[in-house]
Amino acid sequence: MIIDGYHCQIKDKQVKDAVIYIVLLISLEGKKEIGGWYIEFGKENRTDWMKIFNDLITGGLKRVLVIVSDDFPGLSEVIKTLFPNSDRELVGSIL
Repeated sequence: MIIDGYHCQIKDKQVKDAVIYIVLLISLEGKKEIGGWYIEFGKENRTDWMKIFNDLITGGLKRVLVIVSDDFPGLSEVIKTLFPNSDRELVGSIL
């Protein structure tokens, strides 16, 4: 799974800060698919990531071997809570 949050501004009656969260899933066979993309107003935060991961789990995501992400604060705790057997690989900006 490759995840990232893209920070931008969106006009919703007025211009607001927003984050577009993106989840890319890669199967063991190498098949890639968008796991989901979510738009939330405000700044990137661990609560949003928790909701996104729970949505993926509710949608049928069962096992994640590796999560590739940047070093967003608080994300480690969310990953350890929801995907305790997953490895995490840190990279610079993904998008």
